[in-house]
Amino acid sequence: MRIGNAIRIISATRLCVVACLLAILVVALQFLYAPVVAQGVSPNIVFILTDDQRLEDIAHMPRLNKLLIEHGMSFSNYFSSVSLCCPSRASILRGQYAHNTGVLTNSSDSGGFSKAHALGVENSTVATWLHDHNYKTALIGKYLNHYPGSLGPEYIPPGWDYWASSVLGNPYSEYNYTLNENGKQVQYGGEAGDYGTDVYAKKAVGFIKDCTTQNKPFFIYLAFYAPHGPATPAPRHESLFADAKVPRSKAFNEADVSKKPQFIQRLPLLTEKEIEAADTYYGKRLRSLQAVDEAIESICNTLDETKQLENTYIVFASDNGFHLGEHRMRRGKMTAYETDIHLPLIVRGPGVRHGVRAEELAGNIDLAPTFAEIAGAKVPDFVDGRSLLPILRGDAGLDKNWRKVFLVEHWAKGADPSSGNTAPVPHKLSSNCCHNLTACAGNCAHLVKCCCENLSFGCDTGNGGYSGSPAAAVQPGGMDSSCIADKVMEEPDDQIAQTDPEMRDKGTRPSNEEYTPPAPPAARTTHPGRRRRRKRSRSGELSGIPEFHGLRAKGSTYVEYSTGEREYYVLKDDPDEITNIAGTPNVDKKSSESAKDRVEKLKMSAGAAARALEDGH
Repeated sequence: MRIGNAIRIISATRLCVVACLLAILVVALQFLYAPVVAQGVSPNIVFILTDDQRLEDIAHMPRLNKLLIEHGMSFSNYFSSVSLCCPSRASILRGQYAHNTGVLTNSSDSGGFSKAHALGVENSTVATWLHDHNYKTALIGKYLNHYPGSLGPEYIPPGWDYWASSVLGNPYSEYNYTLNENGKQVQYGGEAGDYGTDVYAKKAVGFIKDCTTQNKPFFIYLAFYAPHGPATPAPRHESLFADAKVPRSKAFNEADVSKKPQFIQRLPLLTEKEIEAADTYYGKRLRSLQAVDEAIESICNTLDETKQLENTYIVFASDNGFHLGEHRMRRGKMTAYETDIHLPLIVRGPGVRHGVRAEELAGNIDLAPTFAEIAGAKVPDFVDGRSLLPILRGDAGLDKNWRKVFLVEHWAKGADPSSGNTAPVPHKLSSNCCHNLTACAGNCAHLVKCCCENLSFGCDTGNGGYSGSPAAAVQPGGMDSSCIADKVMEEPDDQIAQTDPEMRDKGTRPSNEEYTPPAPPAARTTHPGRRRRRKRSRSGELSGIPEFHGLRAKGSTYVEYSTGEREYYVLKDDPDEITNIAGTPNVDKKSSESAKDRVEKLKMSAGAAARALEDGH
């Protein structure tokens, strides 16, 4: 019996040893297939940014899934602090919330390239930090909205060694545009070889090969226009996704919006024609992303061929999301709903664990400090974000020490937070850009802003009126060439239905009009005891999204509007944001006051103070 027991003990011990060895082997293999960069070798960084991409769109990008997601880390809780192109891109470049960059909208009075340039945003960005740290830097594709403004088509911002960004034409259409290529204007036409996404991808591949030859570490900011409207696919992809439909979540064409803010309550249900239009546009967007997916494969293949793949961080993200029928909104962005702020972020690179989903809260303000730490560059004190490298490495204790909330914001057109005044700022005419403007060229909806200062003008069909193409407006006494270039180049976010015949014919309507506070209400004329009927939108368009500031936590969203309205959703139980529990007995008074206090402090904070507030200190 004693011998038998001894044999059993030895056998059990051997099993334990084998199990431990297997566990160690699994860990070792994990790190074997996530190689750590050799000491003293600076890693490369390739940052791939799409425009208006929804989170679930990545399911339709097989190469991204195979090459990045399976070989890298996906972030389940990555957000844009402002769901709008220029504010988000300025935050990406600087690592700051929009209330600190000062770039609040796409319009030049409160955002856009002109505002960013005037505020000196470009003087210290991830490009200058890495350039000063001996990196070769490249920006290829879309920069800040309305670039180059009044500075001329040769202008290149500080910190970029290689530059290829649109200055003329309509790059959103993927054809008939002009790039500023290192100070030289190069035109692209309407042939298959001029397709924008393919052109930008080829330039990125060429830059990788050049840097490898020079034995220099590189940083590429590759910004595609897809799937932003009009979402033009490459010819080879035009037959794909013919039967695609917008995911029919509970939020799609939401039945009861009585607890939502007024700007949602005013919306009628989508018609069958509008639902058909949304599905059509959804398919176009997916088709336009296929060339991006192929570009990812091309870049990975080039990195592999040049023996740089294992020494390169590849980061994929979108600048903001997009709604298509959710909460009755036709199509657009700018809201605090999940469709608009919850985005894809995938990272592959040295030391990054494979096939892992990170649950920590991350945002667009974290990208710049992450790139800086990867490169070993100093992060300026003004940065609000934090490096994601601890998450990518799998450092212990992050659950307790990582941020608890992330700030989400939106401003009315013309807001100026630096003065404490968030009412619209009156437009001012730019004499060096506009003179004697009396008419819109061609379609007025396509030329809704004046020249470099983006002033709104109506159409004059009388004397001096122009017809035909926008270029016809370049006449003596009309717009000068720099003005018309700005107009044609910038595809307005809320003009897809007007500029895309396929969408226009199907009846879709924009839903992301920038909010202008209404004039004081007229004196009440109805009987005091009679309830006034709420005005509803007949057209289905959003009449404006009010300024808001809110918090996105891991499992909830809390938003305060300038109208006094609030929204609070517990996403674990209500992922589609149907039941607004703000002000209900489901939310205790203490929690509500705490959220309100944190929003008020965080929207005015910066740097380390902002991070402390995010952490709950």
